[in-house]
Amino acid sequence: MTGKISIVFRVSPLDEETDIKEVESKVRSITKEGLLWGDSKIEPVFGDIKLLKILAVIDSSVSVEDIEQEISDFDDLVQSVTCENMSLI
Repeated sequence: MTGKISIVFRVSPLDEETDIKEVESKVRSITKEGLLWGDSKIEPVFGDIKLLKILAVIDSSVSVEDIEQEISDFDDLVQSVTCENMSLI
């Protein structure tokens, strides 16, 4: 039996002009065996800037760092990505 981890990724858009729904669509386009995207929430930060919080459930075959890197690779849309919350399930 493999353990699973639930993670909330906090994704900051490149700037206030960035369509946060497009950011979410790009993040959800990342597919891997052992990765399941869950609920998401868009939160206001400052002015028109919003950030995306998105839940992922991964098993031990998936690297958190790899997912962070793949999200960061959308550098035309994403300024930064961090893990806000991580727990074993």
